[in-house]
Amino acid sequence: MGATSDTRARESATPPTPDPNDPGLLSAAQTSLLTDQYELAMASSYLTRGMNEPAVSELFVRHLPPRRRWLLAAGLGPALALVRAMEFGKEELAYVRSLGFGRAFLEYLARFRFSGDVDAMPEGTVVFAGEPLVRVTAPRVEAQLLETLLLNQINFQTMVATKAARIALASAGTSNLAAAMRYGLAPVGTMAHSYVMSFDCEEDAFRAFMEDFPGNAVMLVDTYDTVEGVRRAIDAARATGVALAGVRLDSGDLLDLS
Repeated sequence: MGATSDTRARESATPPTPDPNDPGLLSAAQTSLLTDQYELAMASSYLTRGMNEPAVSELFVRHLPPRRRWLLAAGLGPALALVRAMEFGKEELAYVRSLGFGRAFLEYLARFRFSGDVDAMPEGTVVFAGEPLVRVTAPRVEAQLLETLLLNQINFQTMVATKAARIALASAGTSNLAAAMRYGLAPVGTMAHSYVMSFDCEEDAFRAFMEDFPGNAVMLVDTYDTVEGVRRAIDAARATGVALAGVRLDSGDLLDLS
């Protein structure tokens, strides 16, 4: 599976020290119900039928969308904190009892603490379809009770981290030269509104910039009127014979104007 982080969630059933940056939306007991109804139903059936032998469960992505070849694994720390803290309190047990679950299962839940092992890709690892992000080795009932929690935590945070990484890769450039030099980024930029306003008319500004920087023909078109600015940028490109690489919007309703 490649690099492995041995997280041994059974080492401590004591909730971690509160994080001042985390408002603690779920108590340890409330975490126990961060699950789907069918998880409890299956766990209860396993227990009734003596099917609580060691089991291995893996969390992975079957397929990725077109042109998406990788994911950035994330969410391991928060997920493990919830696993360590997970227990069924009196209020939660009473609610589960109201759903019709039997006494033996409720007694099991009252004693529940995760005793298995969690192995996972280290936070920030690039992973691929079909490759396990998390592997749980535990008695079958315990493993079943963690499924929804791990799906919620790992799936969402991995999705957000992957999106952020893709955006950073797609826009790996900066107009700040110190940052470009230090981090090896591409220095990017076009012109400011003051450049456009320094000429008698907008098209003259575009022509001048295209002639002086033909390899960077991205025009700032919203100094006066955005739609008309686009037309003038096209006219300037035709007049100079320089291919218009793009237009830049720096003001107004960017979504509507784009």
